[in-house]
Amino acid sequence: SLLGGTGRSSRDGGTPLSVERRPGGASGGGKPSRRASQSSALRALNFENPFGGSRDGDTVIVPTNFKLPMLTLGLGLALDTVPYAQWTIGPLVTALAFLFFVQAVRLKFVCEKDAFALKESTLWSGEDAIRETGENIVVGGANRWAYRTFVNYDTFPKGWIDQPQGPILIYFKETQTPADMWDQGPGQSANSPEALARGAKRGQVHFFPALCDAKALLAEFEKRGCKKLP
Repeated sequence: SLLGGTGRSSRDGGTPLSVERRPGGASGGGKPSRRASQSSALRALNFENPFGGSRDGDTVIVPTNFKLPMLTLGLGLALDTVPYAQWTIGPLVTALAFLFFVQAVRLKFVCEKDAFALKESTLWSGEDAIRETGENIVVGGANRWAYRTFVNYDTFPKGWIDQPQGPILIYFKETQTPADMWDQGPGQSANSPEALARGAKRGQVHFFPALCDAKALLAEFEKRGCKKLP
């Protein structure tokens, strides 16, 4: 329901993230500014490498990965040279590749202390580097899910995470979304009697293109105690 490496610390070459404060007396205290009320990890990007990810305490911005957009574009351009395909599926695949590029630049996959969140980059503004994306376009509510509500996560195709091209999709299933929404869209098959008989757990399923470092994201899920089916 989303469209949308390991996050690097400052000692690994990432950008140290800081919180702005207003001056306040000899002790250097004072009230935090309005901007400082935001998590510092959501305040700054490395403008020399804005897609490289960053870490600030318990918050990790997973690095962007352009492999899927590039491979999709290559496939689209190849199809655009094939008779018949150049007027049908070729332009569609090429358009999908450009959508992937836009989303890879726009979206940030953020692992906070207690929840996974989908954020939006405002790199072009030079102001707040990352902001909320608004309500989920499929089931509503914020694009933020507590790790304790996860019942499964993985990539698709499953074995591709260790291959050079990487996976196409990343997905997870959670129980934070109200139960009356779980069977909408792909949830209908994900929560079907057949799926449950194979060991699936009921919940709201989310899929998104692998526009970030899939290995790093799954490593964060594991580190933060997200449940996963064997």
